[in-house]
This record gives sequence, structure tokens and C-alpha cells, in this order.
Amino acid sequence: MNPIGIFRIEESFEITGLGLVVVGQPVTQLPKTGDYLRTLVFGQNTTFKVIGIQMGKPDKAGVFKYGLQLSIDDPEILEYLQKHKLSQQSVCLKL
Repeated sequence: MNPIGIFRIEESFEITGLGLVVVGQPVTQLPKTGDYLRTLVFGQNTTFKVIGIQMGKPDKAGVFKYGLQLSIDDPEILEYLQKHKLSQQSVCLKL
């Protein structure tokens, strides 16, 4: 997988029926559905597929935030992320 950009995660949460959503801003490029997000979980590089994207309304400064819906197949990782959250980090986007 080739690196295509960086996304800065500000917060994460779970939506019943949809799964894990991370909210933040693209640093270098807006991800697309089908791209992959790579970050550290349990001290290991972990890759999640972006299966949905939602653009939020702009804040007072006119900055848009985006919600990325992630596919997580491993129940241990999902349980960990429900407790510890992905927040305040930049992650690598890959094709």
C-alpha cells in the first residue's frame, strides 16, 4: 500500500449499527471510500478500511471536519477502541 496522505484525528466514537467513526481534518489529502487508514493499536501498525465519509458543517473559521466510518473486523481491536478511542493523532492514509 502506497502512502497517499495524512488525516488528523480529533476524536472517535461508535455509532450503533455503523461502527467506529473518526472525526478530524485532512492534512494533505481528503481520503476516499476504499482508502485505508493506518495507525498504532496495541503498539502495532493496524490498518482500517474507510467505508464511508461524511462532511460536517464549517466551524466559525470556515474549517470543515470530516467523519470517516471505518471497517473493523477484529472484535479485540473494536473493544480496545471503544475504551481508549483514537484521538489527537495524525494517521497515514494508503491506497
